[in-house]
Amino acid sequence: MRLRLFQTHKLNESKEDCQDWFAKNEANQSLALSDGMSSSVFQKEWAQLLTESFVKDENWSPDNLENRKEISAKWIEDIKGVIEKREKDGLKTWNQKKILAERTSGCATFLGVRIKDKELLYEVLGDTALVVLDGSKISSIITSQPEGEEFDNFPDYYDSYPDKPGKGTLKRGEIEIKDGISFLMVSDPFSDFLDKKKKEGDDEKWVNKLLNIDYQADFEDLVEEWRKNDGLKNDDSTLIIIDECGEPDFKVQSSDPKEQALQAQQENEKLREENNVLKANNAAIDAENKTCKAQIASLNEECSQNKGVISKLKEQVVGLQDEIDKLSKTIEQFYASIFGRLYHLFCEKR
Repeated sequence: MRLRLFQTHKLNESKEDCQDWFAKNEANQSLALSDGMSSSVFQKEWAQLLTESFVKDENWSPDNLENRKEISAKWIEDIKGVIEKREKDGLKTWNQKKILAERTSGCATFLGVRIKDKELLYEVLGDTALVVLDGSKISSIITSQPEGEEFDNFPDYYDSYPDKPGKGTLKRGEIEIKDGISFLMVSDPFSDFLDKKKKEGDDEKWVNKLLNIDYQADFEDLVEEWRKNDGLKNDDSTLIIIDECGEPDFKVQSSDPKEQALQAQQENEKLREENNVLKANNAAIDAENKTCKAQIASLNEECSQNKGVISKLKEQVVGLQDEIDKLSKTIEQFYASIFGRLYHLFCEKR
């Protein structure tokens, strides 16, 4: 299973300003994507806690209140850490302190995916979407938003304070992984864009452009072009492509050409090492085979020698039997002679 991960920020902002956050765990085959809402505070930190908690523990879900209480405490500690650092740097902290005092929320959408037993299990809240593809055709776009509702600036979300209601209800489901099926995990600019193209019946053209992306630079060029010419919303944009679903393990493909070349080199080195191990194993097996053949030859020779000894012993046994037979006849003759003489003596005395 191949993963390609791409992300870029709003126009005229920097990478550090991006409020989307994704996390992955190749060991338990979990992925998560969250979009921190710009109308809230410390939203990126909240999105990070949601996603990284999900992929760390395969039984963790953001819909569990106790789970959210735990990461809410961490989120508050993060803000306190920012206040402490700013104070050390001689910077003003009144705004951060006000955020804590007034319990101003961080808000974020959520999409979590786990691969288990040839099924993709998903949990989604908000307009961060799971797009199911059959070939290059969109089969479905899965969000927690009500069916037919237009994408807007007020999606469902998790609040960083568990005692606050947030918005919406988590949607769960499972999808059988079959040949020809692939998936996109996307933040809301792509959710909205692909939903419109699907309704227009023109989705294959745009999906193919996404599936053909291999490098971060190509992704950024496509986002810039679609923003300028095709109506893609200017917002933080994340795209995760999950394809080659017939393979059992995650294989994360780097979006950087140099890193891809390095990955290929590392894979070749790994294959060479595995090949060397196989050669060493084969050599050891050959040596064991030679030893076994030598032992078998030695045993065969011993068997041949033993056969000769047994044959001689048989001959000796036959010879001994003949001697015994002769001795038995001699004894019989001796006893017959004795009994004959005794009989004559007995008769003479009478």
